[in-house]
Amino acid sequence: MKKTSKIVYIGLLVAQALVLHIIERMIPVPFITPGAKLGLANLITVIALYTLDNKKDAFLLHSVGHMNKGWEVDASISYADYYYLEALVRLKRLKEKQSVLANL
Repeated sequence: MKKTSKIVYIGLLVAQALVLHIIERMIPVPFITPGAKLGLANLITVIALYTLDNKKDAFLLHSVGHMNKGWEVDASISYADYYYLEALVRLKRLKEKQSVLANL
C-alpha cells in the first residue's frame, strides 16, 4: 500500500471508530459498573490489525505499555490510540463546560 493511501485508510479507520464511539454513547448499557462500555470501537482496532501490513501502524507511534516491567516501551500500541481519542473527547467536554463523566 502506498504511503498516501495508507494514511487515508488509517484516517478512515479512525473516523469509523469515532462514529462507533458516538453511537455507543447513545446506547443505554445495563451494567452495574459505572463507565463500562460495549467496546464497539474496538472492532475497528481488530480490523486494522488484520488489514494493515505493518503492525506498527497505530496512530501513536511512541507509547509505553508497562514501563516498570519494560513491556512495550517506545512502541506502537493500538489501545493507546483509543485512550488518546478518549482523552480528546474528555478535553472537549471540559472546554464546553460539560461533565467529563457524562454518558460513559
